[in-house]
Amino acid sequence: MHTKVHLPSKTIIYAPMEGITNHLYRNIILKNYPSWDYVSTDFLRLPTGSLVKASFVIDHIGGTCWNNKLYLNKTIFQILATERTYNQEASKLFEELNIPWIDLNFGCPSKHVNRHHGGAYLLDHPEKIKTIAKEIRQFYHGFLSAKIRIGYHSTHQFTSILNILEGEGIDLITIHPRTKDQMYAGKSDWQYIKLASDCVKVPVIGNGDIETIPDINKMFADTNCHGVMIGRGAIKKPWLINEYKNNLILNQQNEIKIFFNYLINELKQNNLDSKKFISSIKQLAHYLLYNYHEIKNQILHCQNISEILTLIDQVAR
Repeated sequence: MHTKVHLPSKTIIYAPMEGITNHLYRNIILKNYPSWDYVSTDFLRLPTGSLVKASFVIDHIGGTCWNNKLYLNKTIFQILATERTYNQEASKLFEELNIPWIDLNFGCPSKHVNRHHGGAYLLDHPEKIKTIAKEIRQFYHGFLSAKIRIGYHSTHQFTSILNILEGEGIDLITIHPRTKDQMYAGKSDWQYIKLASDCVKVPVIGNGDIETIPDINKMFADTNCHGVMIGRGAIKKPWLINEYKNNLILNQQNEIKIFFNYLINELKQNNLDSKKFISSIKQLAHYLLYNYHEIKNQILHCQNISEILTLIDQVAR
């Protein structure tokens, strides 16, 4: 029996980001920033030459999350499927594992992913989206959503894809209103989120260019979406959710220091070797220290953990 997914009014979701929202990072968010309504995994690529294994799925979700019902119920498990993957068998496995929420990635703009006929490639092939959605829905009876862009080269099939997804039993659709060709350049066009909200009866989540509380409020006001998904803005300020839900402004310097403490403790608990430890800190420093260019650049060139920690201390002074 699947846990019922509850979507509060003005749902706020932490977006899936490849290389960022792995199980260690999500542990930090779920433990220390519980005001996020849901947190998405980075995508799990279903294999093409074999069946996906239960251990592979559980490892991707992460042991801490898998063994904590509260965390698991707040986790969106995103998968990357193609026509070549064993989707019906995966559907059976997801049902057997009783995963509360599965999300289909139909928007990844990566050249590698698209070359293998996944992600945004499928936006030019609505019939393939229909097949994949149908196969995953066939045996999986939990909450099933899809995340899409507004097109590959153009947007002419956008509404058709929305109708296909709704027709195949998709429970929610997240819109990133850029084409694949746009990647992350320019301004996302929120009118397509409004169009989707008017076009389908299932909840629509808006995504794209959310950095501040006014951005969140404007997206709700302009698009009539049910919820907002935040990606790069959330990496820069994981505490943005606390500011939004509690109507306050937190001290950025203090919050950066607090987050790095959470990060370092999580990495230590998981016994990462020094190379992976340093790499993880550098990856997040690139986003968190966007206003501290000199310190960020020094950290990115550090090879010593103690030096990095000393530099982080300077942020909060």
